[in-house]
Amino acid sequence: MKTVLVTVVLTVMLLAASPAAAGESYRCWTERRVDPDIGLHLQVVVCRIDGRALVVFDRPGDAPVVLHPAVGRAGGGECWYWRSVFTGWVLERLLGSSAVLRYEPPGGGALYDATFARCGSEPEDDAPPLAMVWSVISRLAVPRPEFVLDPPITSTGLDTYVATRLPEALTGSAVSPVTGSRVDVVVAVDEVDVAWGDGAMLSVGGSLLGALGGHPEGAIRHVYESRGVYTVRLTFVWGAQWRVDAGPWHSLRIDPTVASSNLRVDELTARRAG
Repeated sequence: MKTVLVTVVLTVMLLAASPAAAGESYRCWTERRVDPDIGLHLQVVVCRIDGRALVVFDRPGDAPVVLHPAVGRAGGGECWYWRSVFTGWVLERLLGSSAVLRYEPPGGGALYDATFARCGSEPEDDAPPLAMVWSVISRLAVPRPEFVLDPPITSTGLDTYVATRLPEALTGSAVSPVTGSRVDVVVAVDEVDVAWGDGAMLSVGGSLLGALGGHPEGAIRHVYESRGVYTVRLTFVWGAQWRVDAGPWHSLRIDPTVASSNLRVDELTARRAG
């Protein structure tokens, strides 16, 4: 056993001291192994190079290539690991053994965050359900908001309303050509945010999403204290729900859509009659 460990350490040292061969492909995951000398479990990074050789490192930064987060499957579930090819996933933050990853596809489009456990063994594939979810979301036409200011020109001290109409929920699906699994996706507005241009903000969600009709009972209203021209920004905060083969639903956060309009606010003054 000691001879094997010495061989592994020497291999790591040689790789770290010399640049990786051009075009080498690394797939790295995290394992817990027992050090026979001290009898403790240690967390190591195991990398498969070009689909053949296995090399062990103390940490991802010890590999002689730049490693990027990726999503695969191991132990029967989705998990994250490292690889030398950028797959669209960006590490936002670590949460113990899990991580929050953000998907940034080439060419832009809808983005989302998701939390994954760390892969504890070699990932089985590079086409997890979330890749299919993204393919569905990228085909959905997520609209920008449309809204009306009521009144179109207002005065200080008076209620100013915003009227908007929520779009219908967007749905889509995809079937894996490999496994035959079906992914269903539903995208809908979870919240409406308004920035009034004078520093005030308003967020409307839940049951109040049904009260966006403007004057006189609309939930989005504001009173300006000073005259001027203000830029009103309205944001649709989108949420996505997805499931595999009619299983439990999972949530994703998708980039919001935004619209803006300028509003003139006059000063309301009182005059004595007579």
